Amino acid sequence: MGCDTDGIVITTCKDVKIIASLLTKAIWKIPVDKDESPFIHGINNGNPTYNPHSDTLSFNFVDGKDKRNLFVCLDCDSDHINLGENSISMILGCWGNSVELMKLFLGALSPLGDCYLHENDAVGEPVKVN
Repeated sequence: MGCDTDGIVITTCKDVKIIASLLTKAIWKIPVDKDESPFIHGINNGNPTYNPHSDTLSFNFVDGKDKRNLFVCLDCDSDHINLGENSISMILGCWGNSVELMKLFLGALSPLGDCYLHENDAVGEPVKVN
């Protein structure tokens, strides 16, 4: 496994539609290279896939020319119990501008609760960003 950039939101809101809507709107703000279509290689930019068996969301999107995936776990409360009782975890590969992207996603979810950024989950601890 590689390292990831993680985002954590301490919140009791686990409403899939609210979270998916907020994150989709944030993804639509990410610039796509002018020579690329937002639908390149089958990526429907920003539309989420909900996996009910694992209570997760997955977003495939284009960042410039890079193809990225944001993974959101809605039922990971025990992973961050040191920060709060209820949480949402977001995971993005730690490369390119992953920190800036995660800050965008945390900003989108900040109305739901306190947000923490873990720039590289292989080292250090999450830092509160709002």
